[in-house]
Amino acid sequence: NEPADLLISEVLASHQNVLCFGDTTGVIEVSIDQNSVPNYTITLLEGGTANVVQQATNQAGPTYTFNNLTSGTYDVTIVDANGI
Repeated sequence: NEPADLLISEVLASHQNVLCFGDTTGVIEVSIDQNSVPNYTITLLEGGTANVVQQATNQAGPTYTFNNLTSGTYDVTIVDANGI
């Protein structure tokens, strides 16, 4: 049996906007809100594209923080140990 689909959310208390134009001070923390099969591959993508900005593999979860981000829009994908 497969576990339920992952539910992913941003931890808004950890969100940090970029301080000045051109800086890399942005922070996004994501949370996996549904039990699944660790270890996770967590990928941060440039919004609306397949361009990988950062990737973390073999993460036990349930949260992960992306640091040193420029301003922009981002998408996150998370794949569990089953490849789902």
